[in-house]
Amino acid sequence: MTTTLTPVPQIVRVRDRYDDIMDALPLTPRQERARIKVRAMLTTVEYFVSIGDIDRFTTADVARRCRVSIGTVYRYFEDRVALLDVLYPDRHAASHRLAEVETYLERTLSNLDPKYSWTATDQFKFIDDALSILRGNE
Repeated sequence: MTTTLTPVPQIVRVRDRYDDIMDALPLTPRQERARIKVRAMLTTVEYFVSIGDIDRFTTADVARRCRVSIGTVYRYFEDRVALLDVLYPDRHAASHRLAEVETYLERTLSNLDPKYSWTATDQFKFIDDALSILRGNE
């Protein structure tokens, strides 16, 4: 029995966007070998994100894994945040929405009477409101 591996959707999306990402860089790689290096760097960052190392990887980790000099990484990306921003341009908006959900949850829960008994309808409304904020549908 053979199993087919399903690709991670985010990686597929980034691969589909390579050309757009390349064109958006402050310094556009002109030669194919430079484009290959930049693609390798982007794919490496995608890998780090996919294994949960979003807060731990460094530009040196990217350079080492891609077998390029640290100068090559800095030639195209100011820092690790710039690498993430290129791949996930909406990540700041998502972080902001998460902060809004946290505020909503804290405010709602702190205003409740401790003796209040939640009905199923109340619970669903509370969750729906939080998800609405998270999705940006306030």
